Amino acid sequence: MTTEVITDSLNGLDLDDKAYRIAESEDVGRHVILTKDVDQGEIILQDKPLVTGPARHSDPVCISCYRPIDLNPKSQASEDPEAPVPYYACPRCKWPMCSEECANSPRHKPECFYLFSSGCRINASDTDSLYDVIMILRCLYLKDHQPEDWKALCNLQTTDPASMDDELIDRGEKVANLICGTFKLAESFTREVVFEMCGRLEQNSFEIPWSSAGVAVQGVYGVGCMLEHSCIPSAHKSFNTDLTLNIRAAYSLDEGDTVSLCYTDSLWNTAQRREHLVYSKDFLCTCERCQDNTENGSYMSGLKCLKCPEGCYLPDNPLDCASSWACEKCEAKAPQGYSDMAEAKVAGAVEKLEESGLT
Repeated sequence: MTTEVITDSLNGLDLDDKAYRIAESEDVGRHVILTKDVDQGEIILQDKPLVTGPARHSDPVCISCYRPIDLNPKSQASEDPEAPVPYYACPRCKWPMCSEECANSPRHKPECFYLFSSGCRINASDTDSLYDVIMILRCLYLKDHQPEDWKALCNLQTTDPASMDDELIDRGEKVANLICGTFKLAESFTREVVFEMCGRLEQNSFEIPWSSAGVAVQGVYGVGCMLEHSCIPSAHKSFNTDLTLNIRAAYSLDEGDTVSLCYTDSLWNTAQRREHLVYSKDFLCTCERCQDNTENGSYMSGLKCLKCPEGCYLPDNPLDCASSWACEKCEAKAPQGYSDMAEAKVAGAVEKLEESGLT
C-alpha cells in the first residue's frame, strides 16, 4: 500500500506547464487524461483544497490548525508537546479552538460567521459530534464568498440519493436539520441543498494523514477529486504541509493515459475492495485486477488449499460475492464459509500491520 504522507512544500518546480486535461465520458464522468509523457515519480499535478475540516470520526481538534484539544473545561496544560491542549472558546461562536489566533483564522470564518449570525452558541462538550456540520458549512460558505471555488465544488460528482445506504441518508438528514433548523439557515440554504452537499462530500473527500494519533482531517480538491479509481493505480498522492495535494506518476506514463488513484486499500482482496467502494463511492469496480481471480498474479484473494500442498482456493467468479471457490491445482471445492473466515483473519492481520506503521 502506498503511504500518504504530509511533505514539505515543493520548491523549484515549474508546474505551469500542465501535463493533464479534464475529459468526460458516460462511463466514468469527468476524469483526468495526460497531455504528455510523464516519467515515474514525476509530479502530474498539484491542487490546493477547496475546503478542509475534521473528519466525523476524529478525536477533538482545533478546527483551524487541527491540533488535538481537551474539551474538559478543567484541563491543564501539559509539558508533553503531543498532548491535547486546553481549549480556548471562540469569543463569537464559542466553538472550542486551541488559541485566540486560531479563533481569528480564515479557516474558522465560515462556521463562525453562520453560528454568530444565527445567535446559536455551541456547548464545547458537543462539538466533536458536529464535525460533519463544519465541513458542510465550509462548503456552503463558498457559494457567496468564493464563487469560483463553489463552481469547482459543484463540478464534482455527487451521490445518487436512490443508491445511498440508510446510514448516509440518516446522517445527511440530521446535518440538514441542524443547519436549516437549529442554526436557522433555512432562508439561505434549503434542506435539499444541504443534503445534496452531504452526498457530494461523501463521494469526493480525501482523508489527509496527520501526525497526531486520533486526529482525522479531510479535504476536497477541485481537480484531484476527479481522478478515477483503479485497483492498479497509475498515480499516488501525498500532501504538503499547507495541505496541497500532489499527484505523482506511479510508473512511466504516455500521453493519453488516464490518471487514476486507488480509492481503497490495495492490501485488501477483491471482495473487500469492491464492498468498500460500493459503500463509500457508490460504484462497483470492474478493473483488470478485480476481474482476475489471481489479482494479476498477486494471489491477494488466494487461500491455502486444505486438500493439496501446492494449490490455492480462488473464486470461480471474482465479481460475484456469492461465487464458489475451488483449488486451481486439484480443483477441490473450498468448504462453505471458509473464504469469509479467512478474509476476517487477513483483515485483522492487515489492520495490525497498519497500526504498527509497517505498511
